Amino acid sequence: MTEDIITSRSNTYVKKISSLLNKKGREDTGLFWAEGTKAVESALNSNKFEICDVIVNSDAKGEVAELSKSAEKKGFQIKKFSSDCFNKISALRNPEGIGVVAKTILNSELPDKIEKPVVILWQLNNPGNQGTIIRSAAAFGCSAVILVEPCVDEYHPMCIRATSGVFFLIDVLKCRTEDLLPWLKNSNEKIITLTPDGKKEIKTEEFSRGKILIIGNEPHGIMEDLKKTFETAEIPINPEVESLNTSCAASIAMYELWGRKNS
Repeated sequence: MTEDIITSRSNTYVKKISSLLNKKGREDTGLFWAEGTKAVESALNSNKFEICDVIVNSDAKGEVAELSKSAEKKGFQIKKFSSDCFNKISALRNPEGIGVVAKTILNSELPDKIEKPVVILWQLNNPGNQGTIIRSAAAFGCSAVILVEPCVDEYHPMCIRATSGVFFLIDVLKCRTEDLLPWLKNSNEKIITLTPDGKKEIKTEEFSRGKILIIGNEPHGIMEDLKKTFETAEIPINPEVESLNTSCAASIAMYELWGRKNS
């Protein structure tokens, strides 16, 4: 059912959705905001999250208008905002004009059994990098991405945006260090930590059985206990270049481990 167009920036619902751009707003409401045609299309076709509303710019045309009609036909609640109101709730410089409001889920239960590869992101603090790695993980057949706290909120709008819709298709879990370490040791899986000074080059033949890849953050890398406990791998690069961007390094590593054998 399509409601009247909301035109006031001071409207209570506009303020509520605008608050979802901030972590406190998401925590207070138990909701998150994902925008753009790819995110919305994935959200509408996924059963991972409960979709509360689809919000559309009242001036929407073309692909956005068609996606809005499709969502309405599927029974989703549509709310139309004026361009001014939509701009208030958007995290983008050039909003596409459509987004979804969905309920967050607390996903901190680590899997009992690992059948497909898993990527662990060690305390990442850049939402764009985190979202890009989640996208790559899905591309290379991973079943889950595990975020180790403290880290970027997985519901950060720019993290979700960087996944290009994949956020609604792959499991994204969050855990604490004290829960992760015993889980890793009891997993009976080959675990690889990616570091600039790894002992081996990250090649499939070296780590053919590896199912768990740990990626560190750019400023601090990975805690020493992990590097001492599990095998370390590196990506050889020009010595005149200090390092690779975290998301680039992660994508290369995933391709070497799980993508090359399928190409």
